[in-house]
Amino acid sequence: MYKYHVYLSGPIVGLTFRDGSDWRQYVTRCFPSHVQAVSPMRARPFSDPHEALEGEFQHPLGTARAIKARNGNDLRQADALLVNLLGATSVSIETVGEMALAHHLMIPVIAAMEPEGNIHDHPVLNEWIDCRVLSIREAIENTIAFICKCEDEIWDNTDSVDMLMESNRMPKFFPP
Repeated sequence: MYKYHVYLSGPIVGLTFRDGSDWRQYVTRCFPSHVQAVSPMRARPFSDPHEALEGEFQHPLGTARAIKARNGNDLRQADALLVNLLGATSVSIETVGEMALAHHLMIPVIAAMEPEGNIHDHPVLNEWIDCRVLSIREAIENTIAFICKCEDEIWDNTDSVDMLMESNRMPKFFPP
C-alpha cells in the first residue's frame, strides 16, 4: 500500500511546546498506518515544555533559514497540507507561507477554522483552502478522503484514539 504524507501546519510562535504539539500528536495517532503525519515540531530540543516558543531557537535547525528550508522541503514532499487555525489569536506568518506554497505546488489544503471571526479569515487565504472544516476530526477525515485513491484506504483511527483517551489508556491530546 502506498504511504501518504501529510504536513501538519498551524501556529507555533507564542504557544508552549505542548500546545503546539498536542493536536499534532492527536492527528498522528488518528491517521491510519498508510498516512504518515509530518510535524514541524519534530526534533526540536526544548528544555521547558511549558515555556512560550519563539520564532528561532539555539540549535542548528533553529535558525529562521533552517526552519524555512526544512518546513518547505517537508511540504514539497507531502500529499496534503492539514492546517489547524482553530483558536488562533495572532496571524501565523509561517502557516500563511506554507498555505501559499501548498497552493502554488497544487497540494490540497485542508484547514480547520471557525466559521467566522478567525484572525486568518481573509479572502486570499480562503482561496488557498481547498476544504474548510470546523474541527480537527473533520480535517482528519477529509484529508484522508482527499489523498487516498482507493475506497478501502479511506478510514481513520479517531474513534479508537478518542476511546483510549476517555478511558485514560492514552495521554490526553488536543480535544477532537
